Amino acid sequence: MTKSELKKILQIEVDKYASKGYDESCKLDDHFHYSSGSNNKGEPHFEFSKLEINKKYIHIMLAVHDNTFIKSIHPISWTFLVYKDGRIEK
Repeated sequence: MTKSELKKILQIEVDKYASKGYDESCKLDDHFHYSSGSNNKGEPHFEFSKLEINKKYIHIMLAVHDNTFIKSIHPISWTFLVYKDGRIEK
């Protein structure tokens, strides 16, 4: 996969997790990995991490790579804030 393709896929995942809101995001595990398919080389592989949680917001990081060695060393990542009042900062 190209870097551009991975960025588009990451945008979709960021939108998906940002739409969950504060309360639902609090219930998610603090850190986990998942893939969007068979976990083969060339398939997107994701990492989710809660970087900070407080009474006002959750700071979340998502990263993606194509499960090849080189791109897994330097994944593309994106952080965003989900506020308790419903705001989202990407």
